[in-house]
Amino acid sequence: MSIVFAPLFDTVDKVMESLYTIYDNAKCNKKMCRALIDRIEVVKQVIKSLKRKKQEYFSIKEYYLAWVRFTNVLKDIKDFAKDVTQQESVFQKYLNANTVT
Repeated sequence: MSIVFAPLFDTVDKVMESLYTIYDNAKCNKKMCRALIDRIEVVKQVIKSLKRKKQEYFSIKEYYLAWVRFTNVLKDIKDFAKDVTQQESVFQKYLNANTVT
């Protein structure tokens, strides 16, 4: 049985590109988004290392399932970054309010 990891590795690249776009368009929390990008960049380096050194792991189903879960977490991180960079914080909403009801 051949397990194909390439689409999962591509997911990391797609999330990374999305995070760069989210960062560029951020209205708030840019620092937090930058921290997320820094961590995903580390993940990309680890993936490069794994591709070079640990090819035997890419035929084990458990590793594949772990990668699927991992890519789902990355997608959740991307969604989180999108949310926190486009919405005003609750505190900021109150500061910007003209009237109190």
